[in-house]
Amino acid sequence: MTKHPDMPDEEFTPLSSGVLNPLAKERALGRIGYYVTTMRRGKEVDYWAVLNWFVQLANEDLTKILPVKLKQRVAEYRTLQEVSPYSFMIGGFNNVPPAIETFRELQTTVKQHLNQLLDTGRLKTGPFSVELSVSLPLNSPEGNDANRQTHRLYYGERFYPPSDEIGNGTLIYVLSRCLQRFGHMLRRCLYCQNLFLQKRLVLSKRREGKYCEDTCRALSRKRRLKEKKAEEAAQTKLKGRKRRTHDSKTRGRADHGKKRR
Repeated sequence: MTKHPDMPDEEFTPLSSGVLNPLAKERALGRIGYYVTTMRRGKEVDYWAVLNWFVQLANEDLTKILPVKLKQRVAEYRTLQEVSPYSFMIGGFNNVPPAIETFRELQTTVKQHLNQLLDTGRLKTGPFSVELSVSLPLNSPEGNDANRQTHRLYYGERFYPPSDEIGNGTLIYVLSRCLQRFGHMLRRCLYCQNLFLQKRLVLSKRREGKYCEDTCRALSRKRRLKEKKAEEAAQTKLKGRKRRTHDSKTRGRADHGKKRR
């Protein structure tokens, strides 16, 4: 059997470096849909898209995923650790390549948190060690004049690295922030039981928050029709049986009342 060039030597081939190159990071951000550009606020983080990445991760079967897809997922995983606003780590970014075991641990934790929120209506994560910062370029002696004129305010959050070193805690913090904004849009499909996010623009109340895809909606409708036909057939069979029993009793009473000649 010829080995695929992207097939891992074991379960997963770690990246040569824990830090992604800019091109790989840009592609990962594009797959996630991390940024959105609006006319009013310009370029900003799309928290719905980031939360949707976590939801898709919770549904994914990592034992059946293709090696190429797995590499993409891990690249997205590492990218979310590196990008702002929540992933700046004290003492520099951890350069340890991510391992598949750590990625699976994240998936397990994310799935538990999302299901808990849906099942109980409550979720608590943390505690987290976060440092907040605010900077006013106009009042700062450092920086150039152009920077002072175009930026009135800088703000950021620096996340202290968790004890696991690789930074799963960072992503749980990001997940929690996303749930604060869009947790009310989390759903469980009535047909396949997968988790999904309600779309931001819902044209019909009938289509809101029931199925993850149109395929599941169609299959669910087909199953309901099949169950309805089976129920109708059972009722028809039962009515026919009652009718035959009633006719038999009626004939018996009529014969009993006749006189023989």
